[in-house]
Amino acid sequence: MMLRAGGAATSLALLLLLPLLCCCHLCHSLRIPKLSSYAKAEDKLFKYLFGNYQKWVRPVEYLNQTICVKFGLAISQLVDVDEKNQQMTTNVWMKQEWNDMKLRWNPHDYLGITTIRVPSDRIWLPDVVLYDNADGRFEGTVTKAVVKYDGTISWTPPANYKSACTIDVTFFPFDLQNCSMKFGSWTYDGSQVDIILEEFHVDKQDYFDNGEWEIVKATGSRGLRTDSSSTYPTITYSFIIRRLPLFYTLFLIIPCIGLSFLTILVFYLPSNGGEKISLCTSVLVSLTVFLLVIEEIIPSSSKVIPLIGEYLVFTMIFVTLSIIITVFAINIHHRSSSTHHGMAPWVKKIFLHRLPKLLCMRSHVDRYAAAGLARTGGAVGLGLRKDSPEFTPLHYTRHNLQAALDSIRYITMHVVKENEVREVVQDWKFVAQVLDRMFLLEMLLHRNSKEFIFLLTILFLSWRICHGGKILIVPLEGSHWVNMDIMIKALHARGHSVDVVRTNKSWYIRDDSPHYNTITVPVSEAFNHDFINPILKKIIDIERGESSVLNFASLQLEMFTAMFNMHRIICKMATNMFKDYDLMKNLKESKYDMVFTDPAWGAGIMLSHALKLPLVYNVRWITSGEGHMAIAPSPLSYIPLIGTGLTDKMNFIQRVKNLIFYVIWQAQDIFLIHPQYQAVCDEFFGQQVRYSDLLQGADLWLMRVDFVFEFPRPTMPNVIYIGGFQCKPGKPLPQHLEEFVQSSGEHGVIIMSLGTFVSELPADITNKIAAAFATLPQKVIWRHKGDRPAALGNNTLVVDWMPQNDLLGHPKTKLFVAHGGTNGLQEAIYHRVPVVGIPVFFDQYDNLLRLKERGAAKILTINTAAKDNNFLNAIQEVLNEPSYRTNMQRLSMLHRDQPMKPMDNALFWIEFVMRHKGAAHLRTESYRLPWYSFYSVDVVLTFLATVVVIFFLPFVFLRFVCIANNKKTNKK
Repeated sequence: MMLRAGGAATSLALLLLLPLLCCCHLCHSLRIPKLSSYAKAEDKLFKYLFGNYQKWVRPVEYLNQTICVKFGLAISQLVDVDEKNQQMTTNVWMKQEWNDMKLRWNPHDYLGITTIRVPSDRIWLPDVVLYDNADGRFEGTVTKAVVKYDGTISWTPPANYKSACTIDVTFFPFDLQNCSMKFGSWTYDGSQVDIILEEFHVDKQDYFDNGEWEIVKATGSRGLRTDSSSTYPTITYSFIIRRLPLFYTLFLIIPCIGLSFLTILVFYLPSNGGEKISLCTSVLVSLTVFLLVIEEIIPSSSKVIPLIGEYLVFTMIFVTLSIIITVFAINIHHRSSSTHHGMAPWVKKIFLHRLPKLLCMRSHVDRYAAAGLARTGGAVGLGLRKDSPEFTPLHYTRHNLQAALDSIRYITMHVVKENEVREVVQDWKFVAQVLDRMFLLEMLLHRNSKEFIFLLTILFLSWRICHGGKILIVPLEGSHWVNMDIMIKALHARGHSVDVVRTNKSWYIRDDSPHYNTITVPVSEAFNHDFINPILKKIIDIERGESSVLNFASLQLEMFTAMFNMHRIICKMATNMFKDYDLMKNLKESKYDMVFTDPAWGAGIMLSHALKLPLVYNVRWITSGEGHMAIAPSPLSYIPLIGTGLTDKMNFIQRVKNLIFYVIWQAQDIFLIHPQYQAVCDEFFGQQVRYSDLLQGADLWLMRVDFVFEFPRPTMPNVIYIGGFQCKPGKPLPQHLEEFVQSSGEHGVIIMSLGTFVSELPADITNKIAAAFATLPQKVIWRHKGDRPAALGNNTLVVDWMPQNDLLGHPKTKLFVAHGGTNGLQEAIYHRVPVVGIPVFFDQYDNLLRLKERGAAKILTINTAAKDNNFLNAIQEVLNEPSYRTNMQRLSMLHRDQPMKPMDNALFWIEFVMRHKGAAHLRTESYRLPWYSFYSVDVVLTFLATVVVIFFLPFVFLRFVCIANNKKTNKK
């Protein structure tokens, strides 16, 4: 019983311990293999994500969805800048982030896994590559990407890129280069993949310094690349790099300076020194070696020569001239009576009398006086002089005297002959000395005043000392930018540093130009090239009579809305700038000399006030219309407003129309435009600052107006006229265009372009124009981007773009069919080409009207050009009627007959403002006056009140006397 009881107890205990042991085993099994379970969970997750994953398919739910890729760049090393091949080699990391909807999971289903790392070749990639690579490697390194549970993918592949870099070696070795790297999707356009600039500045946290180059600034900007059918977003990083010049200063520039001094010392050596030629030759060989060193550095296709290279070439020319002069001087030095005749009198007069005095040399004509005295003294010693007391006839016989006289005569002749020979030799030697001294002084003066100072100027660049100024430019888009870009290139050529403010959505202003640096302001909203297209279509429909009055009213409303939105976006850009503390701080620390802007947009005007800088306009239009209207008296009786289609000769009805248009312009400015800019001024400058005062208070107005073209009108002293400044002689045409032009024979060529915005007309009008061209014997070059006209003739070449100025300057160009833009008409005047105009909108009709008034153009509207044979008749009239070409030639002569070219005039006044820190002495005080003071309303009212009082008081007095008399009479 005891054993049974014990066994039962043991069995019961084992039964009780068994669940406990199972629990312990389970806990142990869960604790030990946990890591392997995470691996299994991750493996399971990979199978879930990539089981049916196709990396070739864009991860979107709907076809029209766009994947946004955030893009940034970090640089680790600037490996090399190859000037010869114009390449920049860098080691970078490309930061990319996007969302892949097919790579999402619930972390709770996979043991809390929120992040995995996936080989980049397993997932869809946005295919972002470096466009401007120089070695054909478009792709980056295949590395792992970080994938988060919500589908966010972060991929930062390292890459070693060789990017194309246009090298400007003008100021070598103190040059500043602007190298860019443009990234974009190779496969997907903007509707499929949108690339967003995540970081404006390149990340240089892990950057390893380069011993030869220093990165001054590295910034990014977003742009668009457009082909025939699609638009591709791009991110462009501009690297402003500066060469560290210590090596070249020690081993190139300083030796060049030493050699320059040696060249001068050649003329200081004695004239009979044979080392003169050896020294010159040694200097020439040394300079040749240094020039070869520079040649190994600069690219062979460089359009400019380094200043130091020009200096070396100029010095080599001087050394060569020195060798020639030295050979000539040595030849003169060794002349004698046996080889050359006696010196001509004029040579003696110049080289023995005049030049020694000018060169502070000892006179040569008296140096034989001592020899003459010695000869006289010798005669006395021999007792042969007549006044010698020992000379008596008693001592000599007649025979002895005759022999003595013969001997003396022989000796005298011999001595005279020797003296003549010696004098000739000494004279020529002295001439050689005079030549050496003269060329020594000339070399010192000429080289030290010009070339040596020229080289020192290059040295000063290492301390950032430069004669050029710093200009901040706030431009306008479209054709206005074409004008500003020409001005920027001219300023850059004069040695000025130019910074251009642009938005990250700019569609005209490049961010990789060698002529300026860009300051990109990020904005969330912008208008692009296509904003005008709907308006143009409605304008054309109205011109053709295909729209109702309601559509006309809708067009006006749409135009006012577009104008309002355009200035609203500009004000938003200005607000973003003023709120960006770092940007404004950098602008203030940059110490600009002036702000140069187009006042049709007001951002530059307000920025000038914020930075307290002089303000210069590149202007024809302002927010309220033509620029003169803001500062100069503009009587509406003979100054027509834009849009009226009037000349300066107006009748009563036309003056009424002109006044109505003036009221519309002012209402648009007062109620739509001005309040937006004033709100920005109130926010950042205070309510005491009026935008109208800032607009009118510019130091200088560079008007793109020429009175050869414009109607005469009053002006102001701070208005400088630069109309046609962009015009220049035509350059040689590309080969295919030149061959086409030459094939026209004696008939010549007609060119047609409707400007920046109007790339094509309605199909029926286009076909009628093409049919008219086809009947002409002339060849036609037509800028047209639409569908190829069905009626296009064999004599017509359709192009997307053409060098308009160069074609107008070609001698075979007979006619210009234009839309009436200011730039094109001024180029036509410059090159003497008559015009047939087809205006579309804004100022185009008024521009053509001014040219028509001068007998150099014929105008067709959109409606009339498409009817009958009006277009063909107009072309034939202008081609066959000599007065059109004669009048245009007269206008061209008037335009060219100026004391200074318009571009040179503009540059002079811009530099004038920089030199004098403004041009306040040219500004009138009119804009500071209230309206009643400006028009002297208070003076007129005071004068009228005085007149009224003077005439009214006697009346009151007489009335009072009469009333008093009446009262007395009544009392009686």
